Amino acid sequence: MNINAAKLLSEIDDRYILESFPQYSDTVKDKKRRWKLFFCTAATFVILIVPLAVCVADPVFARNLPLAGRIFAYIQEALDVSGEYSSYATETGEKVYSNGIAVTMSECYCDGLNLYIAYEIVSDLPFDAYTDRSYSDNQLDYTMIAQICYEDQVFLPDSSGISGLEGEFVDQYTFAGAETLSLDGKEFPGSFDLKVSIMEIQLLTSPPELEIPISGYWEFCVPVETNTKDRKIVYPDAEAEGHTIDQVVISPVMITVYSSCPDIYGDTLDYGVYAFSDLREGDVGIQGCYGATGGVTRIPRKWVGSRLELFVADHSELDLVKARQDLKKEVQEHAVLNVTIDMQ
Repeated sequence: MNINAAKLLSEIDDRYILESFPQYSDTVKDKKRRWKLFFCTAATFVILIVPLAVCVADPVFARNLPLAGRIFAYIQEALDVSGEYSSYATETGEKVYSNGIAVTMSECYCDGLNLYIAYEIVSDLPFDAYTDRSYSDNQLDYTMIAQICYEDQVFLPDSSGISGLEGEFVDQYTFAGAETLSLDGKEFPGSFDLKVSIMEIQLLTSPPELEIPISGYWEFCVPVETNTKDRKIVYPDAEAEGHTIDQVVISPVMITVYSSCPDIYGDTLDYGVYAFSDLREGDVGIQGCYGATGGVTRIPRKWVGSRLELFVADHSELDLVKARQDLKKEVQEHAVLNVTIDMQ
C-alpha cells in the first residue's frame, strides 16, 4: 500500500468512510474494539484491511477518499521542502468548480514569514485526456493572483520554491499539491484574508511549448491566522567589516536568515550567505534574495540537526575549481563573517 495513503487512512474520521463507502459500515462500526482484536485473530485483520486496501488500489474507490483537509498529511514527506506541515496547518475547505475541474483550497499554514497552501484538484476527465504527451508526475502549473488583505492594506506575495504546485497525482483524476508564498522576507500580519484567483491550470509537458492550459476561474477568499507555535528567533552577535547576521528565525518547516552588508557590491550578485549543516553536505540554503545592503536566505528545517554554520562571503573571490572539490573549505578561507547557530 502507498505509504502516503496509509498515513491518510489512519487520519480519516469514521463518518467520512461511512459516507463514501456505506457498504463497509459494519467494518467501521466499533473500530477501536476491532483494532484491539486485530492482534488476536487473523479474521479481524481481513475484515479491517481488505476493504480499505481495495479502496486505495482501485482508482474509482480512491476518488471517493476524503483527501480535502488532509493534503499536507498526504504529500508533506514528498515535497522538496519536507516538513510537519499537517501538525500546524488549519483546514480551510473552500471548493470552487469551473470548466470540469473542482479546486479545493484544503489547508493553510502561515508561520509568520511563509504561507503554505495545500490544494486538491479534481478533474471530471482523466488528466491524460488533456494531452497525448508525457507530463510531470509531481508538479502542476497554474496562473494565479494572490493577495494578502489586512485592514485597508493589500499585499502581493511572491511565490517561492518550485513553480506552480508541487505534490503528486493521487490517481488519474486527482492532484494533491502545495505552494509557498512570502512577503519578500517581511512578516505576515497576525490575521488576514487570503484571496486567490486562479485563471488557468496546466500540465507540465515535454517539450513545454506544447503545454495546453485548462482555462477556468477559481476564486477563493479565506481567513488565515498566523501560527508561530514552536518558532524560535536567534539574534547572533556577529559583525565584521560592516557585515552582520541580524537574526535567524527557526520555524518547524523553514529557517530564515536575515543579513546586512555595506553598500559596496553595487548591482552585482557577489554578496551572499552560505549555510552548512550537520546533516547534509554542501550549501543548504535553497532560496536567497539579496539587495544592495542585505538579504534573506531560506533553509529547510529538516536539513539541519543541532548546528547551523553561516558564512558571509563575496562569490567573486571564490576559486570555482576548489569550490567544486570542497565548497565549505573554500568559503571558510574567504568568508568575511561566520557564526554558528545552536538549534536546540
